[in-house]
This record gives sequence, C-alpha cells and structure tokens, in this order.
Amino acid sequence: LDVAADGRRVAFTVMQAEMMAGKSEFRSRVYLSNGPGSQAVPLTGGEASSFAPQWSPGGDAIAYLSQRNIWLYLPETGKVQQVTAVPTSVSSFKWSADGSMIAFTAADEATAGESEAEKNGIRIRGEGMMKQRLRLVSLAETANGPVSGRVLTGAEIHTGSPEVPEAYNWSPDGRMIVFSHSPSPQPNDWPGTRLALLQVADGSIRALGREDAVCFDAHFSPDGK
Repeated sequence: LDVAADGRRVAFTVMQAEMMAGKSEFRSRVYLSNGPGSQAVPLTGGEASSFAPQWSPGGDAIAYLSQRNIWLYLPETGKVQQVTAVPTSVSSFKWSADGSMIAFTAADEATAGESEAEKNGIRIRGEGMMKQRLRLVSLAETANGPVSGRVLTGAEIHTGSPEVPEAYNWSPDGRMIVFSHSPSPQPNDWPGTRLALLQVADGSIRALGREDAVCFDAHFSPDGK
C-alpha cells in the first residue's frame, strides 16, 4: 500500500485465488482509490501478477512490479509503460526525491555454466543464491522503450543484507544513495553486513561506519546532512 503525496489517493495490491478449468492460482492486481468514499478500481489485469505499487514523489505516476520488471502507470492518461528490461528479476525499487530516477536491485544473469548446472538438476546446498546488484534508471532514458539500467555496484558484493533486503535509500537531493551490503545473500553471511555511500554522478563508493561491526538500514535526515 502506498499513499500519494496529496494524502488522498492510495495505490494498493489485492491478491485473489483465480479458479479456471484445469488451473487454479493466486494472482495479484494493483488497485487505485481516489479518496474516501470512492470506488477502488483495478489498474492492472491480464495473466501476469502485479504488485508493490509506489507513487512518484509528485503524484503523477505509479511504479509497480510485474513480469519481473518495473512498470509505470500514469493516472491522468491511463498510459502504461514498461521501464526496465532485465533478464532476471527486479527485487526492489525506490524513487529519487525529484521523481526523475528509480534505483532498483536485480541479480545478474546466470553464466553458461550455472545455467547448465541448473538445467541438469545439479544443486549444492548453500549455493545458487544470486547476488543482488544496485542499478539505476533515468526515466528520460525510457522514451524509446525499457532499459536494463546502469549497474552501480560490483559483482563482489550483495546489495542489501539478510536483516533488511531493501536496505538502500536516496539522499533528498538525489545525488547520493546509502546502502547496506554483505558478502552474499546467504543468511550466515550477516556478520559481514556493512554500509557504503554511493555518488550517483560518477559511481564512486566509499565505506561508512565501523569496519568491524554489523551496520545496516541507514537513512538520510530530511535535510540530507
């Protein structure tokens, strides 16, 4: 559930069991309520589920997840636009304060060797959990169609932590992103969770906090200081 900046409109997800001949499954849909007493209407439909709606800071768009990617719904026109095109799956996303960019996490595509092992049913306990990498998409880049986004973090770390998977947050001015990272997404790697600060303009990253202690879930103050 997410409330628009005007405090009236609400976007939310409804999950329902759908029974059909020879098939039954749960599907989720994004709904919109325009205020107290108004009838909630579905914004999404079709075969694919949609969920995790987030209003843009200006209230002129709703981003949500469907078919493993980020999509955009424009309430004024009813237009729907696919924003990202990643081969794996977007696991989380967050708007920048001015609504011009979206930071998101997604795993890299499996290598040929990993895909072959998975196809042959080879599984080793504790392995196969893909690291999530922080990425960025500018909405101006999507005018001609969805994009894979700019990769912000390296393959040597996992963005997020076992404690807080979506542990990254924008600075109020949109110039920086503070995020948690750990050696891998495996729960036993939680002692290696640390903080880092990323400069969006040049992609530079520096460590924050203590190097010998678990640190996670950092937030900027409202004034960004």
